Amino acid sequence: MRQKLLNFWQRYHKIIALAAGLAGLAYFVIQALYFAENLPTIVWDESMYLYKGYLFATGRFQPFEDFGPWTNHLPVSFLIPGYIQKWFGPGMETGRMYAVAVGTLALLGVYLTVYRNASAWWAAGAVWVVALNPTYVQVFSQSFAQTLVSMLFAWMLFFGLGRERSNWELALAAFLAGLAGMARVNVLPALPLFIAYVFFQYGKRTGWTALAAGALPVLGLHALYWPDILKFWAYWIPEEVFPAITAYRSPWREVFLPEDFSWFPVSNWINDREHLAWVGFASFWKMLRVNFVVFFGVILSVVFWPWRRYDHQRSRAWGFSQRDQFIYLLVSFVVLFGGYLWAANGQGCQFVCLPGYVMFFFVFGLVLVPLSSVHWRLDKPAGLLGTILLLAAGLLLVLEYNYASTYLDFRYDLIQSTFDAHPYLMDDGWIVKSDAMVWEILENKFGFNHFPLRQFILNTETAIHLVRWIKVLGLIGVAALVYWLWRKLELAEVNFGSFALLFILGFGVLSSGSPLFGQHMTMEVCQESVVEAYERIGVELNELIPSGSQVYWNVKADMLLLYLPEVEVFTPQLNASFTYIDDPEADPETLHRFSWWNPVLKEEWIRQADYILVENRLFDEEWQARLDTGQLEQVYLSEPAASCRGDASRIVVLKPAEADASP
Repeated sequence: MRQKLLNFWQRYHKIIALAAGLAGLAYFVIQALYFAENLPTIVWDESMYLYKGYLFATGRFQPFEDFGPWTNHLPVSFLIPGYIQKWFGPGMETGRMYAVAVGTLALLGVYLTVYRNASAWWAAGAVWVVALNPTYVQVFSQSFAQTLVSMLFAWMLFFGLGRERSNWELALAAFLAGLAGMARVNVLPALPLFIAYVFFQYGKRTGWTALAAGALPVLGLHALYWPDILKFWAYWIPEEVFPAITAYRSPWREVFLPEDFSWFPVSNWINDREHLAWVGFASFWKMLRVNFVVFFGVILSVVFWPWRRYDHQRSRAWGFSQRDQFIYLLVSFVVLFGGYLWAANGQGCQFVCLPGYVMFFFVFGLVLVPLSSVHWRLDKPAGLLGTILLLAAGLLLVLEYNYASTYLDFRYDLIQSTFDAHPYLMDDGWIVKSDAMVWEILENKFGFNHFPLRQFILNTETAIHLVRWIKVLGLIGVAALVYWLWRKLELAEVNFGSFALLFILGFGVLSSGSPLFGQHMTMEVCQESVVEAYERIGVELNELIPSGSQVYWNVKADMLLLYLPEVEVFTPQLNASFTYIDDPEADPETLHRFSWWNPVLKEEWIRQADYILVENRLFDEEWQARLDTGQLEQVYLSEPAASCRGDASRIVVLKPAEADASP
């Protein structure tokens, strides 16, 4: 029987692996389409890329233009989604379908890269790592820059990695790396790292070709938007190096951390749980939680790589070095991670964006694991494996105890499925469902008072710790059982330390959708279609507001403006509150030039506006006072743009009261 199973496996395992990969891809697409339809557009970035990109694609404005929309990132992140809006019609559905298509292309690129350089099973595994993680799927369902950059990197790796890459494939890979860098500056180091890899792996002639191809999008876009693109680089280039940069430097910039914040000395905050440093730690643990499989996989690849046994000279004789490829992927992952760690430390946000930042470059780590696995040496010293295993167990414990949950839902479920359950009992030879609950039966038969135990489970901290340790011990028990079965079936010779580390990696993959990992950062999903709600509101607004009207915009997300393509907006307001400063003394013209605004411009724009759109959650006492004094009148109140956000997502439309006054 065993031999028949082995024969069946040898004959059909590639077909099974291919089916598993296709199933993972299909599962991803089904989820992504659902999320694309039902996720509210809460994060400002998504609609910013779509609407500003649409303004750029239709020629209403140019990136980095004076008095135009704030181009806070390099132009590709706006232009590609913008042209999609132009070609297929502006609207939320176009943007979301674009995101799903790009996300699917990214996953396909990962699959093909791993399939060619490792195996069909590793390729299927890489797909399922993404498909099982709801955070990944939700990000790939929205028009974020992460979706676009991940796709560009996935196909860069497809064309750039492996044996017998032709010059045109390496040039195309370099071009895609340059294009990704022109979407987000923090991933721009991926281009020189790839160029260095090509030079070292393939020689000077091929290296210069790749350099030219990679420089093409970088230099081309700089030439196209020169010199206004210097606004973007104004805080990166010192005045002493390039004095002319001063004219392009905004006097204002976003401040994410207090001036007096510092990680050192540690004694200033280690005992102060209210200190901002702890927010940074919480974000770091959340990052590891959401991206656990990628980071743990990279660590295992480093541990299992045959650093001493690997025959580098022999691989060089073949004209290709697997070690160079491994080092390239590892260095790229570490450098990009370091860059985004720096950015999250007050340069681009206040820590909380770090978990999402990893999605810009996670494909390097995702691909690194299977590509290096063909050379892994699992017979590492017991001391090393034991140390790594203890550190891994410690990491899981930290993630478990860092998980902000009281387990109340779990404890309620436990009570309902034990004490409050109606058990099946024997009655006259028949199995019937009892009318009495378990606790009633225990009390009647044995006089057992379950109430103290119920209170202990529901209300004590000790019960929470017990639940956590039961999970930990249960995981250890399952690992031991699987290892025993593995040895019993004589599937392969592997020591327990290596098996346990691989088991933890597999546990991470299978648990990616759990609250402990990927589900930890998911957004609330509405039951009703958000896309349809936006379309209905957009149609109503388009009928209400004539083309050419001047609109004052007090809505955080810009998505609804896609349904008002002919209105005029005060472009600094597209940035919501991110570029608003409460300084009435600031020069209005300079503010407007750099797409900032203040109370003076606010009042001026309210007077100039034909219509004022206010998100209901931002409709405060100030707006109510303007209504009460007769300065404004309400002409429209929309349905909720997202049912799961309720009245907070309604749009209020106001207009100057005198606009309807009779002559």
